[in-house]
Amino acid sequence: MAAGAVVSPGRTVPSGEVWAGAPAKRLRALEPEEAGFLAQAAADYAALAAVHAAENSKSLEEILARPGLAGHVFRPICVAFQLCGSARVAMT
Repeated sequence: MAAGAVVSPGRTVPSGEVWAGAPAKRLRALEPEEAGFLAQAAADYAALAAVHAAENSKSLEEILARPGLAGHVFRPICVAFQLCGSARVAMT
């Protein structure tokens, strides 16, 4: 299924085919190497989603405690608005 394709209600799209358009229409059969690429791309996106979820579950305090962010512009804001404790996040 191509990006932006619109599948009509009740339409069944068989696997192994390339569909595109609005409404979606069959363009051609999927090549074997394309099928392999799509399977790998799906696995890669799933792994990236797991990393994204882990990173987005962190608090601002955890993010600012990372090495290299000691002088980051968000540190004073974090403390000023009591988003993180100044005792826990060193202002270095």
